[in-house]
Amino acid sequence: MKKILLSLLCGLCVPAVWAQAEPDTDIFNGKWKVSVQAGSGRPSSATLLLTNFSGTWSDPAASSGTKPRACKGTKFPVTVQNSKASELEFTAWGSAVSPACPDISVTVKPVSAKLLEGTLATGEMVKLTRP
Repeated sequence: MKKILLSLLCGLCVPAVWAQAEPDTDIFNGKWKVSVQAGSGRPSSATLLLTNFSGTWSDPAASSGTKPRACKGTKFPVTVQNSKASELEFTAWGSAVSPACPDISVTVKPVSAKLLEGTLATGEMVKLTRP
């Protein structure tokens, strides 16, 4: 009898948990200007294009002397790990272009409809702005 009662109670709890989960959203689809602040130097920029939980990351700053040649001006494929109204998490897969290019993991939260702010997995501050 205890097993039946326990099973019944668990069956009632699961739908309540699912109902509280925040649904995935595509509100972040589109083009974003990316600004990454690394230390006290000048911020670096990139462009992010998202469509249906994937996209591309391109770094137009091909003049940077610190980046490997294979990474300069190249589009990295992007996959979205989490796209909720309250948070966006994605990875730009530089290693898919060349082993010399870094994978870039980003977590941002909306500040407004046209501004998302957060950090890279490496700790740098990042801002995404809709043009």
